[in-house]
Amino acid sequence: DGKTYDRVWAPGSSRVEPRQQVETVQTTTGTIERKIQAMLYGARTGAAPPAPATEYVLVCAVEQGDEAWIEVYAGIDINPAALTLPAVPLDS
Repeated sequence: DGKTYDRVWAPGSSRVEPRQQVETVQTTTGTIERKIQAMLYGARTGAAPPAPATEYVLVCAVEQGDEAWIEVYAGIDINPAALTLPAVPLDS
């Protein structure tokens, strides 16, 4: 559809390095270290309220041991005050 997403963490048109971090994951058999390079992008949704104004795409390059892959996540802002949750009785 031709939609473009701008960088959220480092706005602008010049090239910037992705954010880098090392993640340590605790498993039942030990720990795993993952090296992550990530950049967050966002775009206006154009939707009327109460719909979210912005949608996000987080793109991560992940290295773990001798493997590497790309992870892509999509998300929106959610205002907790706008949520309506059904009342559920708590069992005592």
